[in-house]
Amino acid sequence: MTETALEPEAAGGAAFLSHYGRAIGLAVVLVIMGLALFALHQLTREVKLQDVRSALSSISAGRIALAFAFATLSYFALTIYDVLALRIIGRPLPWSTAATASFTSYALSHNLGFSALTGGAARYRVYSAAGLDGPDVARIVAIAGGAFWGGVLFVAAAALFFHDGALAIGGMHISRVVCLAIGTAILALFLSIFIPIARGKTHVAIWKWDLPLPTMKQALAQIFFAALDLAG
Repeated sequence: MTETALEPEAAGGAAFLSHYGRAIGLAVVLVIMGLALFALHQLTREVKLQDVRSALSSISAGRIALAFAFATLSYFALTIYDVLALRIIGRPLPWSTAATASFTSYALSHNLGFSALTGGAARYRVYSAAGLDGPDVARIVAIAGGAFWGGVLFVAAAALFFHDGALAIGGMHISRVVCLAIGTAILALFLSIFIPIARGKTHVAIWKWDLPLPTMKQALAQIFFAALDLAG
């Protein structure tokens, strides 16, 4: 089929999306919500309201307040993921915009699952309204995800180094020496993240996709806020 013959089909597809795009988007959201409600029903059908009340009454008000405070700290740190990612891709936006995108994205993905779809859609809606395009949003998601996993490596290594004695996991007991060895391996993997940055690289190609790298200062800030998020 020639290029000329394809043009009417492409135009027809664009017109179809333009006309029915909002309805399709709404349908997708409703399907996801339906699946999430079904999953929630399956998970909670054995839970009784009286049991929930009894469990809550056994927790002091001070501990519940601390839980809210640490959750707030965690979600604040999550907003900085997006603030830094926007700076790394060279498209800085006000904190309020980044915070809106981050909070809605993580609130949806943490509670509904399907993070690539639910969280990504929330980010795209906020950032596209602010003038960013799809590739920009994809880069933000990738950079924020990288920051999170960098924080996981750092916190895991620190936990293994500072854990006193053997570590019990799922019925297994890992000796202190093995904990230190695993912590050292994780730390080495964590430090390898900084090698391209230390060599002055500013971009990395992933499957023909260009992804900007943070500066050393930005990378350290990413790890700090990721660790703060995980600690919260």
